[in-house]
Amino acid sequence: MTSSSSPPLQSGLDTMILVYSLLQGHPAATACEQLLRARAGWFTSPWVLFEAKAVLTKVYGEDPALVTQKLAQVAHGPVVLVDLARTDVITVLQWQYR
Repeated sequence: MTSSSSPPLQSGLDTMILVYSLLQGHPAATACEQLLRARAGWFTSPWVLFEAKAVLTKVYGEDPALVTQKLAQVAHGPVVLVDLARTDVITVLQWQYR
């Protein structure tokens, strides 16, 4: 694990909850945002962030720079990342996928 946690890790964050919480105007956006704010102890793998970036940019056509900024906030924020160092996550998010 790359970060200590307080409160304890309790809720695993999956890709689609993250994706819908970041998509303005999506029918599930409000419910996903509320779910994320209502609980503490979120954890996820950096791979979820990479997958979310791919879905947001390739499926939904979101701006890659804006998506990177939002996901970087998640990586530095209330979610504990497991598997990779945070600096490695940010580096991979900034790569340009083709």
